[in-house]
Amino acid sequence: MPPTYLMTKPSKITPSPRWSPRRKRKVTGAGRARSAQRILPEEAEKLIRLMKKINKELESNNVNTTNYIQVSQTISKLVPETLKIKRDTSGGLLFNIKRDGSFYGEYGLETWMLENIDKEVPILKDIVGNLNELEFFGNNVQYGIGGENADILLLHKKEGKRFKATVFELKKDDVNLDTVDQVLNLSKQNYARWIGQLVTANCNPQIQKLEIQPIMIGSNVTEDAIERIKIIERDHETFSKEIEINYQYRNRPNVRVMVLKPILLSYRVVNNKVEFTKKDYSL
Repeated sequence: MPPTYLMTKPSKITPSPRWSPRRKRKVTGAGRARSAQRILPEEAEKLIRLMKKINKELESNNVNTTNYIQVSQTISKLVPETLKIKRDTSGGLLFNIKRDGSFYGEYGLETWMLENIDKEVPILKDIVGNLNELEFFGNNVQYGIGGENADILLLHKKEGKRFKATVFELKKDDVNLDTVDQVLNLSKQNYARWIGQLVTANCNPQIQKLEIQPIMIGSNVTEDAIERIKIIERDHETFSKEIEINYQYRNRPNVRVMVLKPILLSYRVVNNKVEFTKKDYSL
């Protein structure tokens, strides 16, 4: 279904004896204060049911939402190409590109991808997969208790059931060792568990198995990033064994989550388009 928003008003946080300053910074730091938050399809369905409940004149039967709407069904052709958008009447471009073909800011890459994620872009189209199975995509989707968020999240549904989540981590510069540690934090082991909980806890129908595909994109992919991924697999078998999310307390079936081998991409802006190169490596 199309990206859905829930308007929220930032609330004032009152520290308690157990509320650490560090945790407060994580929740209220730069980039955390947003007036609009992406919500998933199941959350949108809950809101619709609630609105029907409080509006007595509306029917209270079951609510069905549609999956992502393909570009041919929208008026997206009227939207100017992302990298040609002018900042103001002075004619300055909104997104500046460096001489090496990379963005000055991560936001340019994020915006371009959101506009073009369903437009059969080479390499990217193979990651997105069958558009008929694309249930949802959105940016800045929060998944962690410390305010961690997915730069771009895709949900995939087949034969009526969600089966996969694709999570993009975007960098205007290099995908390096720090990027891998940010996405696959072995000290907390929270990536698969938090993402898994986010996209399975309330999905309907319930599922028992989920794949998570990490994607890391930057202007370059460093060798130490690849070596760190190999170490993670060697020491923790992260990409060859499942973890289990226990939902017994909610009377839902447990969910087995498999994190797939990360896909590493470098990008360049060429003629107002982003071109990707896949970094091949073996574990």
